[in-house]
Amino acid sequence: MTINQVLSRDYKSQINAIAAGLADGAQSGSRVHFGKYAKALGIFKSNMLKDDLDAAEKERKIWQESGLPQDMKRINAVKNGRKALQSMAEQQFNEFGIRSLTWTFHEKLDGSILLHW
Repeated sequence: MTINQVLSRDYKSQINAIAAGLADGAQSGSRVHFGKYAKALGIFKSNMLKDDLDAAEKERKIWQESGLPQDMKRINAVKNGRKALQSMAEQQFNEFGIRSLTWTFHEKLDGSILLHW
């Protein structure tokens, strides 16, 4: 876990506004905007008050100990869950000759349950 992950979640709109300014008004999600996001995050972080940075660091330590917040787990599951499991299954087969059968379910971003097999 990094402090940048905490800042990206907790200050998303402010960082996106800086990135949009650096990207000549490009909308969030566009390639140009994405290319400026890391710089925008750095600018935002450098302008933060020490107390706010300390609070973000405390939050990072909580995430480190107890895992990502549920909303971030949902996003990661939707974006990367199946691909990660498929990659692990292929590696197990290629290295050990093990075939696995996996059922997964997770909450989608809208809160509904998604089942894969």
